[in-house]
Amino acid sequence: MNLLISQFLKKNWLIISSLVVIFLIGFSIRVFNLWDNVIFAYDQARDAQRIVEIITKGDLKLVGPETDIPGVFNSPLLYYLLAPVYLIFNFNVNFAALFFILLDLSMVFVLYYVSVLLFEKKSVGILACLMWVFSYEFFAFSKLISNASLMVIGSIIFFTGLSLFIFRKKNIGLTISVVGLAISAGSNIYLGYLIFFYPIFFLYYKLKISLKTFVLNSLLLILLLSTFLISELKWNFQGFKALLYYTSGQDLVIISQNFFNYFQKLSELLYFSFFSFNNFLALSIFIILVLVAVKMEKKRPELIFLLAWVFSTFPLFAFSSGVLNVHVGQTTIFGAVTLLFALGINHILNNKTYRFLGLLLLLAIILGNLNLMAKDNFKATSMLGGDQFLLKDEKAVIDYTYRQAKGDKFSVCAVTAPLYVNTLWGYIYYSHGKQSFGYLPFWSGQKQTLNEGLLAQADKKYDTRFLIIQSDAPEYAVRATVFLEDEISNVIETQKIGGTIVQKRQRKKEGEKFVDSQGLTARETEGVLKDIAKNPRFFCDVIESGN
Repeated sequence: MNLLISQFLKKNWLIISSLVVIFLIGFSIRVFNLWDNVIFAYDQARDAQRIVEIITKGDLKLVGPETDIPGVFNSPLLYYLLAPVYLIFNFNVNFAALFFILLDLSMVFVLYYVSVLLFEKKSVGILACLMWVFSYEFFAFSKLISNASLMVIGSIIFFTGLSLFIFRKKNIGLTISVVGLAISAGSNIYLGYLIFFYPIFFLYYKLKISLKTFVLNSLLLILLLSTFLISELKWNFQGFKALLYYTSGQDLVIISQNFFNYFQKLSELLYFSFFSFNNFLALSIFIILVLVAVKMEKKRPELIFLLAWVFSTFPLFAFSSGVLNVHVGQTTIFGAVTLLFALGINHILNNKTYRFLGLLLLLAIILGNLNLMAKDNFKATSMLGGDQFLLKDEKAVIDYTYRQAKGDKFSVCAVTAPLYVNTLWGYIYYSHGKQSFGYLPFWSGQKQTLNEGLLAQADKKYDTRFLIIQSDAPEYAVRATVFLEDEISNVIETQKIGGTIVQKRQRKKEGEKFVDSQGLTARETEGVLKDIAKNPRFFCDVIESGN
């Protein structure tokens, strides 16, 4: 065995060295300016809090993050992947981001393998891996602590396994594809549509499979997706019913609109990964490279397989879904798009007449992506919603409250999105505040029902109190909450940190008059009072006894 490994390394040392160098380049640009420049919004905090519950209470999860379809959930795969990371590194969010970076970069080796498997050209694999690590879009997604970050990994594993099964007749390829399908569907349930590629490819490539192989792989898929099955049985097929209602209630859009939506999202992917000069130019160059590949490539079945992968998400755009309206919707085809780019550029480089053009094209891709990264100060937040939920700013908010409290107990309330939920701030206080200052504040807002709070409900009316106002909170909720706060406390100091406003407040003494800190007009005050009458949950002085 040692001899075989030694021979393999000796024979492939140049390729292995090249891939390791590419991996290290990708790692370097991803970890540069990483620490605390991580997006940590409600979704990330919700998942992290549930992982805390798994670790500290043994509260195992049967379902994962919510989808945009009410009643339908993803699998808990994300929770169990991240649980060891949070446990080992004491719930430090930065290490979760680092974990996803390593997962993303591991696909360099898979991408190289599938490129050589399909086209038997090592140069195509190296080009594809280079473009992968320099892609601004995947530079950003590799730092995103989300189930969405697993979508591209699952899809690459799925199609790599299928290509191994189809073109090398290896049964292990089918098993690998099943694992990829489970990761894909577990990360986002809509990716369950990939299962339809089995009959499509089996029919097109006239594949044969033994009954034993079919049964074993079917059982494996059932096992890997068992959380879906168990949860459906436990909750009376709630998810299935919700999904059925959702699909049956959809109006299929006209084919021209379907066509437009797909290519609009494809052009955005191309812009943020290949040509950040112009969306139309990016799409045009991609089409040209595809035509070059179609004309020059002799491996026709393999090329058709790759094109099928590129257009694999096209039928989904006949439906209305939130995931298809954001960047993450097209991440599952990024591996195929990258391979097509690499294949087209490789054919150009092999032509002496146009070799210089191919080099310019490759240089433009790398420099264009580096330019996007530099504009974003290597934080990769612009494409993912901006800087209003950076971890460093959230930590600064927490630090401010503790420093102002000077070691005394205090209460905190927040105007959040979703409303009345302390998940985000509760987790930052738990993971950062408690470790840095040795104690936790009390939550004086509404009692938590959506997620169990990591902050204890206030047991009395504390004099020192802080009101945190998120940038994405509805304006009417901000006005109503601050108005009610003005009735019971005075603003001592206001700080804006990142996109968040935090007010230090002191409870009014008996007999102190109301002071409107917002300067509302009579008409605005009337509107606020109506909002409060309709919904009293804006009140931020709730204590455990209910008084």
